[in-house]
Order: sequence, then C-alpha cells, then structure tokens
Amino acid sequence: FAKEQAPELIGELITAACDAADGETEICVGVDARQLVELLVVKCRPQEVYTFLLEALCGSDLLPAARVRGVDVLRTTLLAMQDSKRHMFLGSCFPALLKRSLVATISAELMPTYIDALRNFAVAFVPDMEEDIAET
Repeated sequence: FAKEQAPELIGELITAACDAADGETEICVGVDARQLVELLVVKCRPQEVYTFLLEALCGSDLLPAARVRGVDVLRTTLLAMQDSKRHMFLGSCFPALLKRSLVATISAELMPTYIDALRNFAVAFVPDMEEDIAET
C-alpha cells in the first residue's frame, strides 16, 4: 500500500504492538507491528504521521500502554521533521497531549510511565533543559 496511506494505520499498529500477549507482536506471518511503526516513522512524511498519530492519541480508542508508546513515537516523528517546520506542529501538540492526559483512562499504575513519556517528549525539544534536569 502507498506510503501516503500508511500513516492512517499508526494508531492501530501501535495498539497491535502493545496489545500482543507475551511480547509477541507479529500481526501476521513475518510482520512485526513494532517494526511497522518504526518503518512508518522513517519512510512516511513526518507531517502525515504526526496528523494521524495525534488524532489517535487524542481519541478514546487507544489502550493506555499504546498511548504511552504513542507519545514516544510522536517525539521521534517530530524530531524527524525539519527544524523550520517543527515549530508549526509542536505548539499545538504538547497542550493537546496534556489535555488528553487529564481525561484519559490511564490506571494509577501506568500513570508514572505516561508522565515520564510526556516529560521525555517535552525535554527533547528544550536542549538546555536536558542538562539541567540530569544534574538534579
């Protein structure tokens, strides 16, 4: 299928990668959902991946573990964008993630992992802050 259409499946692929039992992420013979997610991020236009991934993260269909993984994939996607374009996406992205996290059905057990993913996401775009946080 065309790489222009592939980003539409990012939410489902992240769910498949996180939902598989006993670490088995093969969604059909020889196809690993984690590898497909990584391939989408590398091969597809970052703007397209961003659009469909943020839609999935702000929706209510993702399982909590997939939501955590999605934040990491979103960070990777934004870092793959050209610096000149990234600021157009980043400004609305983090507030949307924070807003969604306040109403998400993430268990108390998984919440620290989700908050850590959000922190790693934010710190990735503030280089000076990484050094300051590492020192504390």
